[in-house]
Amino acid sequence: MEPMIVQLLVDYEMAMAGLYEVCAARFPSYKDFWLRLSAEEKGHAKAIGSLMEKVDGKNVILDATVFKARPIEISIEYADEVAKRVSERDIDLLGALSLAADIEKSLIESKFYKIFTGSSEILYETIHRIHGESEGHRKRIEDLKTQVFNTPPSFDMQSDDMGISD
Repeated sequence: MEPMIVQLLVDYEMAMAGLYEVCAARFPSYKDFWLRLSAEEKGHAKAIGSLMEKVDGKNVILDATVFKARPIEISIEYADEVAKRVSERDIDLLGALSLAADIEKSLIESKFYKIFTGSSEILYETIHRIHGESEGHRKRIEDLKTQVFNTPPSFDMQSDDMGISD
């Protein structure tokens, strides 16, 4: 059961990376923004998998009771659904930013680090890095959301940039 929870957390990070890749393709003027988030989520997935390999019951301890499997599965399904809606043009840029901000504020995203405990320096550094990057995601998404919300549409912009269908 314990490795399954960790694998679900890895899958969750990869679902987020996939969502951000879809956003990069859908909103080309913000491609670099979305691809940076995606790359960081992939790094989180790799780091979480790495931590699982270091679990020894002493320096790195896994507490799989922090999360139940189903909420993580639902979060993965939700990220996949949002990605589908973005790719189908059902969500504009402001909507994608709002949903990404909500996901980044989710319990799973903000509490994942509690699943691992211990005294390992690598554990501390990895958790600290992922937590800091996740906080950075929230801030960057909120900042761009505010910028997009406060910027009047320009007739020079490509229609895909704002999510406006032809």
